[in-house]
Amino acid sequence: MASFNSSILTCLEEYEQSAHSKVKESAWNYYSEGSCLGQTKKENIEAFKKYYILPRAFRACKESEVDLSVNILGSKMALPIGVAPTGRHALAHPQGEEATVKGCTRAGVCMIQSVFSNKSMEEVTESCKGQGLRWMQLQPLLSESCVVEDIIKRAESLGYSGIVITCDQPNFPISYAAMKESKIKNYAIKNPEVFGNFSKEINDKIFSPESNPYSEVKEKMFEPISWDWVDWVRSITTLPIIIKGILNPHDAEEALKHDIQAIYVSNHGGRVLDSVPPTLYALPEIIKAVNGKVEVYVDGGIRHGTDVLKALALGARAVFVGKPIIWGLACNGEDGVFDVLQMLGDELRAVMASTGCKRASEVTPDIIRLASNYYS
Repeated sequence: MASFNSSILTCLEEYEQSAHSKVKESAWNYYSEGSCLGQTKKENIEAFKKYYILPRAFRACKESEVDLSVNILGSKMALPIGVAPTGRHALAHPQGEEATVKGCTRAGVCMIQSVFSNKSMEEVTESCKGQGLRWMQLQPLLSESCVVEDIIKRAESLGYSGIVITCDQPNFPISYAAMKESKIKNYAIKNPEVFGNFSKEINDKIFSPESNPYSEVKEKMFEPISWDWVDWVRSITTLPIIIKGILNPHDAEEALKHDIQAIYVSNHGGRVLDSVPPTLYALPEIIKAVNGKVEVYVDGGIRHGTDVLKALALGARAVFVGKPIIWGLACNGEDGVFDVLQMLGDELRAVMASTGCKRASEVTPDIIRLASNYYS
């Protein structure tokens, strides 16, 4: 068997393999582990394999005729693929989110910056010279509304054009790896990096390993939210609001009552609550519930251009990817992020050409079919 050549990476699986060899094992566990037994994390990926692509004869076109661009909330992306909010990019590369945003800007896609990013919004904005499509992710913490309000106002002044509210992490997730480490030593979010969007006072108050054991960090980092909190965010910003973490169609219907502009179907990559459905399975119900009133996006388990096609066929306006971006970042910084996005785009362009879809709006449900339809 030929040995793996990490200098020639042709698919995301190879990027994952190469990235694993480049980051510390503790960081790899942080990025890659799922909650509990990891059922949802695994099934996010497996769900895409349950759908087959069903092309029509004599409808193929040249790849050069395919336009991959889409509009999300009035802004154009070169690809129907954005970058999901993931925390702590400095664990993968010393430039952290500064390198990530450069790769995203080059690729012409949206980057959603995590509230738990190592680099601040100011550093990220300076890194991309204020260019590119950037959204800011939020969730309540510290029981101090002034902290969240400060982040929103800074995002507005720095040219961020959307606020992504995470609704599916009301509590600290069950992590067997973290639980095991906490039994060995006084575990916290303990690394030399800090969270750039918070002041030194807040970083010390919440994340200092000297003063905060694992149990205390769990209590301080997250708190449950209600729709009233969404209404409060709406009252202090005019930016579009995207609700991330919707899986239940009843929640999608409720979201429409709260002046939000998009719904983002997500299960947090299976990192928060195990045994929830794969996002690809949840997507059609959400699409039906909103009935075209707001845009719908999806993440979770996307590893190939064919996966993107299947999500678009089921009604998503765009998809977002998280872990693959970390792999690209770990392998080659800005260039790795750009290459991962281009790789997915090239794969999508090829499959769209083969199915005769010249633009994303032509990717319709009739070009995919559940594998179970072929079982006797």
